[in-house]
Amino acid sequence: MIRLIVRTAVAVAANAVGLIVAAAVLDGMQLNVASFVLAVIIPWLAFRGSGDANTGAEKVPAHLKEGQSLFETNCGTCHTLYAAGTDGNYGPNLDELLAPTGPPEGEKKAEEAISGRVLNAQKEGVDSQTPGRMPPAILNPDQQKEVAEFVGAVAGEG
Repeated sequence: MIRLIVRTAVAVAANAVGLIVAAAVLDGMQLNVASFVLAVIIPWLAFRGSGDANTGAEKVPAHLKEGQSLFETNCGTCHTLYAAGTDGNYGPNLDELLAPTGPPEGEKKAEEAISGRVLNAQKEGVDSQTPGRMPPAILNPDQQKEVAEFVGAVAGEG
């Protein structure tokens, strides 16, 4: 979440600087190297990341890679999950919603509880009779298990 905020702030600042430089050029001032760096290079750096699991998301163990990829492709548009590198804009932030709370009962139990909750949401949907809510069975049962295992293992880390 912090990475997203910093990235957004850099992008906003870069665009503001770019607009100032463009206005100065339009007023007849010459564009020098420093202005070029501020107007072109900084925005390029800010926007070159694609936000997918291969460019800045958390590294996960090999057995979770398939779930990470499936989550990014099928769930990341709606849901934010740090380990997948997604910043969805409609569904709940799963790092916040599924973060383990209270005294730990054991890491494996917490992962299993979260995985079960995610698997149920995928199978049944969430308020799926209401338009715009999470529909059931977006993925096949094997894919649902991969995603549930991945989310169960990483939720709350971002």
